[in-house]
Amino acid sequence: LDAAGNWRTVSEEANNYQRLVRVPLGIEAHALRFVPLATWGADQAHLFAFDVR
Repeated sequence: LDAAGNWRTVSEEANNYQRLVRVPLGIEAHALRFVPLATWGADQAHLFAFDVR
């Protein structure tokens, strides 16, 4: 969420099978959100950690 209140996509991953993914964004934001678009066949996606530093 930028200062004007607009959401924008800053990163997308495809075919991710790794347990740890680090995405350096280099932006300043008021909020971040994680939106899983697909799973590897599971009915639900599970997120165990989402760290922002």
